[in-house]
Amino acid sequence: MKKLDFYTSHHQFYIVDENHFSPDNGDLWTDRAFLERMPVSDEIIGISTASYGPIKGSFQFFNSPQALDDTNNFDHIVDGCLKVNSEKIQILDCPDLNVIYEVSVNNGDYCVRLYSSNLNIQDEDEGGDFHRIEIWPIENPFNRKVIKQFNPQQ
Repeated sequence: MKKLDFYTSHHQFYIVDENHFSPDNGDLWTDRAFLERMPVSDEIIGISTASYGPIKGSFQFFNSPQALDDTNNFDHIVDGCLKVNSEKIQILDCPDLNVIYEVSVNNGDYCVRLYSSNLNIQDEDEGGDFHRIEIWPIENPFNRKVIKQFNPQQ
């Protein structure tokens, strides 16, 4: 497991196929994608954060599908699908697109599961939310599946 601790802005960061990411992704952040906290395009997955700055989390790659963790420990859980053609998956900050972390993989389709917690932070500039990312290869690609929807009123 790789611990993540980095700075990003605009309440977002990205998980991408190394050679196929374009910063011109105007249609990526739809109203539904904002609500479900994960915009998805073939080679791009956006991650919506509560923080506008410091991000903490973890990243783990698996060779097979993972069982769902205890949903009570997280505010939001969502799966997305990422197509990889470059043999590398990267995590990029926003807006500078610095590579925070990268992992070499086989080309193909991957499930990206995001577990988010502490989304009701009091000071977005100080951070406090946490994002656990799990990735594994899949045979049947899909768009996005919300497993647990965050409700800010709770």
